[in-house]
Amino acid sequence: MADRAVGRVASPAPDPTTAGDARGWTDLRVVAVQHVAERAATEVPGTLSERRMVGRSLPSVAVRTRGRGVLLQVVVGAGWPAPLADLAAQVRDRVAARTTQMTGLPVLEVDVDVVVLSRPTLRRP
Repeated sequence: MADRAVGRVASPAPDPTTAGDARGWTDLRVVAVQHVAERAATEVPGTLSERRMVGRSLPSVAVRTRGRGVLLQVVVGAGWPAPLADLAAQVRDRVAARTTQMTGLPVLEVDVDVVVLSRPTLRRP
């Protein structure tokens, strides 16, 4: 039986100077800042976490960069009744302090939205 050559075309090795340009980049600093800030928000007494398969989980943090600093948009959950203004101030202070402490990046701004979470009452049919 004769050997048959299998036709395979080898992909050229990526050019390290342009490979990232073709695929795009993930800025790991932004992802790390997001995780640190989310964790810091959970450390504030009175905040509630909610993990969802679909939709937004709480807390959630959007990170934008400006120069070497970061701007954070934080959304946390809280039960009812809760002193929302005080809770938002505590979250803002805690997230800013822990994010700077853990990442070394200055936090230029923290906006906090508080979502009141309530569990529906179960009814018997």
